[in-house]
Amino acid sequence: MKLKLTPFYKEKCHTLEVEFIVKENNLHLTYTIIGNISEISLPLYNHANERRWELWEDTCFEMFISKADRKDYLEFNFSPSGNWNAFHLDDIRQGIKEYPGASVTIEAPIVTAESYSQKVLVNLEDQSFLGKDSMAGITAITNMNEKKEFWALHHPKNAPDFHTLESFTLSLV
Repeated sequence: MKLKLTPFYKEKCHTLEVEFIVKENNLHLTYTIIGNISEISLPLYNHANERRWELWEDTCFEMFISKADRKDYLEFNFSPSGNWNAFHLDDIRQGIKEYPGASVTIEAPIVTAESYSQKVLVNLEDQSFLGKDSMAGITAITNMNEKKEFWALHHPKNAPDFHTLESFTLSLV
């Protein structure tokens, strides 16, 4: 399924789309930015695919997963560099720790002057967050000359906030 993310500040100079496919415990995402790519800070891809903290401080693709009957949720950060991290949070912004129940592969991007596309594969080895009540929030942060734009399927508050459970609007079934 192809999804269009909405910018929070609405100073739209780009378009951001995500193709999202669920196959058993594998989540396939392809993030595509369309527009003048030279305006966006995009860390160089390094093939390492290492876990790193604070990837959201630069351009970063993200995904959040929760279940309707739980307060805890997962946060995934995918850097254009190929680095990533996965976190488990006990409640909104509470009790954050690295989540060992997933592995992530980020492919080298396909880049032109007018588009940037990067594929991400998330394997949820721990399937406790998958099932009929599983919901996701697909988000991104783009950094343009130190000015950040916050992209999401849904912005339920008057400030950008990817952690609010009301922003997890995509069913994983």
